Amino acid sequence: MPTKTVNLSTHFPLSGRARPGILGMVLKAYSIWRERQCLNTLDDHLLRDVGLTRNDVESETNRPIWDAPNRWMR
Repeated sequence: MPTKTVNLSTHFPLSGRARPGILGMVLKAYSIWRERQCLNTLDDHLLRDVGLTRNDVESETNRPIWDAPNRWMR
């Protein structure tokens, strides 16, 4: 009997459109945390390129995950 392949991304998308409910909130919080951690890995030269200082990054990475600008929540 042949097996059926299911594309889980159509049932549980991890990016793109907004996800309602608790899963959406958890995924958004994780995304914010991950982006802040990636920002923290940039060296000072790259930070200058985007107009940030090491103090800006430290301040941003120390913020709680629920403290994000409204434009990030789209």
